[in-house]
Amino acid sequence: MNVVLASFLLALVWPSDGLLWRQDAQRDAHPRLASLIASLNQTARLKLGSGARSSAPYLRSLEATLLAMAQNTSQIPSQLLHGVKSDVMTMVSNELKPRIITEHSQIQSQIAEFSGLFAKCEEVRGVGLNESYSEQQAIPVLIANHKACRKQESALQDRLSACRTALQSSRLVDASTCESARLLDRIPEASVCSALNGESAEAYHQRMLDVFRDRLKNIRIRRLLCQNTTGALHLQESACDTQAREVEEQRTSCNLMQRQLDASACDLSMSMNTTCSKYQACRSQATLSYDLVRNTVKARESNLHDEWKALKHIECILEAMVGSNIMSAAQECGRAIYSVAHLMVVYITMPPCQACEDLAEVPGTADYNATVFADIPANAPVTECAASCCFT
Repeated sequence: MNVVLASFLLALVWPSDGLLWRQDAQRDAHPRLASLIASLNQTARLKLGSGARSSAPYLRSLEATLLAMAQNTSQIPSQLLHGVKSDVMTMVSNELKPRIITEHSQIQSQIAEFSGLFAKCEEVRGVGLNESYSEQQAIPVLIANHKACRKQESALQDRLSACRTALQSSRLVDASTCESARLLDRIPEASVCSALNGESAEAYHQRMLDVFRDRLKNIRIRRLLCQNTTGALHLQESACDTQAREVEEQRTSCNLMQRQLDASACDLSMSMNTTCSKYQACRSQATLSYDLVRNTVKARESNLHDEWKALKHIECILEAMVGSNIMSAAQECGRAIYSVAHLMVVYITMPPCQACEDLAEVPGTADYNATVFADIPANAPVTECAASCCFT
C-alpha cells in the first residue's frame, strides 16, 4: 500500500476529531450525509489492504463519492459541509501533499545518486590511466638505454671483427715465416760442397767458409723471425680472446636490459587491460542499475502525477460543495488542468563510455620490434623475447 494512500485512508477511518466524529454527532439529523460518509469510510477500508502501487485509482473512487455527496447537499447544514471540507482539506494539505512531495524528493535523490556512480567509474579509469602513464614514462628510458647498450655491443663487435681479421693475417705471416725458417734449417746437400773446376784448396775453403757463414746467419735470422711472428700471433690471439669475452659480457648485459624492457612493456599492457576491464565492468553495472532504477522511478513519477492531480480534483470538488452552484463548479473541476511541473523528475544524462586504451605493440610482435628496436645495429641483434606476454 502506498504511504500517501495509507495515510489518507487511515485518517478517514480513525480521525481524532474529523469526519467520523461529525458523522456520529449528526447521524440522526442527516441520514443521507451519514450514509455517504459511511460509504466513503467503507471504501477506504476495502482499499486499505489492496497492495496497489498507486493510490490514484482509490483517490478517484473518493472523488466519485464526493461528487455523489455534492449532489445531495441541499438538506445538509452549511456548517457541517464546511466542517467536512475543512477536515479533508486539512488532511490533503498537511499530510497527503507533503508526502507526495517527500516521495518525489526521494526518487529524485535516487536518480541524482547515479551521477556519483558514473563519476566513480571515471575515477577508476583515471586512477588506472595515471598508473599506466607512470609506467609509460619508464619505457622510453629503457628503450634508450637498451639501444645505447646495443650500439656499444656493435662497436665491440666491430673491434673484434678487426682483431680477427688481423689474427688471420698474423697466422698467414707466421706460417710463411716459420716455413721459410724450417726449409732453411737443414744440412745442405753434398753438391753444395763440391769444388769448382780449377779451384785451389785455399779458395775452396774460403768459399765454403763464406757459404756456411751466410747460411748460418740466414738460419738464425729466419728462426728469430719465426719466433717473433709466433709471439705476435699469440699476442693477437690473446687480444681477440679478450675482446670476444668483452663482446659476450656486453651482449649479456644488453640481453638483460632487453628482458627488463620487454617485461616492463608486458606490465604496462597488463595494467592497461586491467584498467579497461575494471572500467567496463563499472560502467556496465552502473548502466544496468540506472536503467532498472530509472524504469521504476518513471513508473512512480507517473503515479505521483496522477495522485497529485486526483488530490487537486478532490480539493476542487470540496470547494464546489460549499459554493452556490455546486454541479456547475464540479463540472469545471472535471475540465481543470493541474500542473505537476514541481513533481517532474530530472533524469541524469549518462556520460559517454570512454574508449579503452591498450598497448598497440605487444612484445614479440613485428610491430613491437620495428618500433622499439629501430636502428639497432645488425651486428648486435636482439635476443628472443622471453617476457610473460610475448607474442610467439
